[in-house]
Amino acid sequence: AGWIPEQRASAERDARRLIFRGLTTVEGTRTGTIYNSVYVLPSASAPAKFDLLIVAVREDLRRLRPDEHIPLTSIAAHSDTGDWNDHRRLLDGASMGDDEAGGHDPRSLVIEELCSSPAPKLELVNLGDSSSVVVSSESLDVNEIATVTFGWRINEYFSRNAEKRARSQHFSFTASVPAECMTVDLFVHKDFPLGGELVPAVSRVIDVDHRAMSQPPPPETRDRMRAPALERLANSTTALNTEDLRGCEAIARHATKLAGVDLDSFNVHRTRIEFPMTTEVLTIWLPLQSGDKQGS
Repeated sequence: AGWIPEQRASAERDARRLIFRGLTTVEGTRTGTIYNSVYVLPSASAPAKFDLLIVAVREDLRRLRPDEHIPLTSIAAHSDTGDWNDHRRLLDGASMGDDEAGGHDPRSLVIEELCSSPAPKLELVNLGDSSSVVVSSESLDVNEIATVTFGWRINEYFSRNAEKRARSQHFSFTASVPAECMTVDLFVHKDFPLGGELVPAVSRVIDVDHRAMSQPPPPETRDRMRAPALERLANSTTALNTEDLRGCEAIARHATKLAGVDLDSFNVHRTRIEFPMTTEVLTIWLPLQSGDKQGS
């Protein structure tokens, strides 16, 4: 039966579910759905650049043991190297808040309207050159459920035209806690001229050098062959809602309203992984057009 594709898919899903259950026991925490959405839109400040809006939802978070940390996101507090983390803004373009030490406070990126009520208390954990946001041990009882949503903007993230060293842009996603599902939506503005088909890939190596990732892996490689399918949704409104996450359309409409952009001006592409392993990295490659194709 292992040679039958349907049987192999079923066996892999069962194996992933068992790994998920084991990880929840080890980690002492879990979440229902990890939902990440990335919006690529023309920059208002630089016509040759594109901005990013990023919305990250952790739905049905819970701790399974008392006082267990629930990691949510991390950000570099200070950087002398021009790290892109220092250029994060709120979705409306306002500056991030500061923590007690005067560095960037990622807790200011929380969208309270898209969190459970009352929103869980969040704490910062110092990791050396970065800070991690975790749910406070005082906030949730064992098996109490919460949803937390972050949103931020990165202005002038990449150029419109392909360059010699970067003919594609890529966006990578991981599961920070054991999850039943990781869903990723890529919203590409209709004014963005794609240079080819979007390419999904999955790597089992979480510590990768993103600076060297100028092109997607070749089609015959394992990273491409084991990647989930990337679906083009019919439109950006009615097709957004999914059984994985309640209210995807409401999340998208609220986020784009905060950012001052029109949701209906995007084409939407979706992919998902059931029971993602915490060592997996899902990457979506966005091919760029060369400058001569755009008359520049």
